[in-house]
Amino acid sequence: MKRYMAPVLLAAALSIALLPAASRAEDKASIRLSWYIGGYHAAYFLGKERGFYKDQGIDLTIEEGRGSTKSAQLVASKSDTFGVSDSSSLMLGAAKGLPIKCIVSLMNSAGFAVLFLPDKPFKTIADLKGKTVAMSAGDALTQLFPAVLAANGLKADDVHQVLLDPAGKQAALLDGKVDAMLGDIGAQGVILAESGHPVKNIRFGDVGVETIGLVVHTNTETIKDNPDLVRRFVHATVKSWELARKDPDAAVQAVLKAKPSLKADMVKKQLEIFISYMDTPSTKGKVLGYGAPADWDHTYKLYTELRGMSTSMKPGDFYTNEFLPKE
Repeated sequence: MKRYMAPVLLAAALSIALLPAASRAEDKASIRLSWYIGGYHAAYFLGKERGFYKDQGIDLTIEEGRGSTKSAQLVASKSDTFGVSDSSSLMLGAAKGLPIKCIVSLMNSAGFAVLFLPDKPFKTIADLKGKTVAMSAGDALTQLFPAVLAANGLKADDVHQVLLDPAGKQAALLDGKVDAMLGDIGAQGVILAESGHPVKNIRFGDVGVETIGLVVHTNTETIKDNPDLVRRFVHATVKSWELARKDPDAAVQAVLKAKPSLKADMVKKQLEIFISYMDTPSTKGKVLGYGAPADWDHTYKLYTELRGMSTSMKPGDFYTNEFLPKE
């Protein structure tokens, strides 16, 4: 015996199915940033302000970060839905069993560098032999520094490495207590310049350790159990970054609304530097957020050969392009 749905119930079901995403109950999700709010996070605030996430049926909470490694751990434990981390934290973490995967390759080269005051005569990494370099435990730069030393013929004990918190690193550099510090050109480099202390740098990528920079990731179970949420989030994120590149001033204003204590000039400079590292020859002409196999293969090779990463995972296991917009 066939059963038929009453016309009223059928109409109600159809009306719900046809509702736009923004009219339905929104999925709550969070994104954990890689660090304290800065210009390199501008697009998330711009996208939320413009309703891009809401249009995709997502009620997004943006959480300030305390380092790429911490962001990866929070996403792995599902304390946050999505996260922003450097590729080193993502790959080294995943290789050790963290259930995380990159879903948007944003910064396809990195601004990691050794920063130092202009009066220091450093030209190469070899010039750091016997010198003191400040770094922070657990951050991506510190994890990569052994690879930088190895790529330039130095051993770990050739350089005096001092562990300090981020603010302590900068203070020690300015007070002359250390010869150099590890930092990002677009983060600490800009902050120091804005405070009246411009610095020089030796970028990791220029001395044999060119790696993918910041990426967006999620838990592998989220990809399996809720791929539609991941796809909607990725589409909104790509749209947000596309607008940030087109209208950086609007992106800066969105950040300042979230954190008024920041300086507009500093935020814009950080954003501009971030954008300059988004593309590589392998990603040009591709949709924003595309992870190029050549870039991931190269980063994987560096981590295995110079950083001692041991894993049965292949380069393609750490990232996916499946959720990106087709155009």
